[in-house]
Amino acid sequence: MYFAALRHFVSSEDRRWWWEALRNPGASVAFEAGDGWRRIPSISPNPHEAVWFIAEEDQLPHYPVFETTPQVASEVIGQCYAFEYYLVAKDLSWLLCENHHNVMCAVGPAIEERLLASAA
Repeated sequence: MYFAALRHFVSSEDRRWWWEALRNPGASVAFEAGDGWRRIPSISPNPHEAVWFIAEEDQLPHYPVFETTPQVASEVIGQCYAFEYYLVAKDLSWLLCENHHNVMCAVGPAIEERLLASAA
């Protein structure tokens, strides 16, 4: 799953920060309060659908991948120290990430408009 998402969304294979090399720039929004993670359930097309939750970890050869829902991922992120993460639809139709600059990026028509609407 990790490599499938990497090949699908990122233009170069060996990236630490995927958001720097997304194939499709999609939409992005900076949340100054650093609370983008709170918005995940309302941004995702279905907060209860099973998705891949990819946690960025620079000490491992690739990032750990977990199966969860956007709702649960938001709750987990809220209990952790700051880290970059990616939520990916199982059919690879969309990706949502948040980086260490408090910028959320969305790729895929199903989620780009929802991210922009959440910032309005």
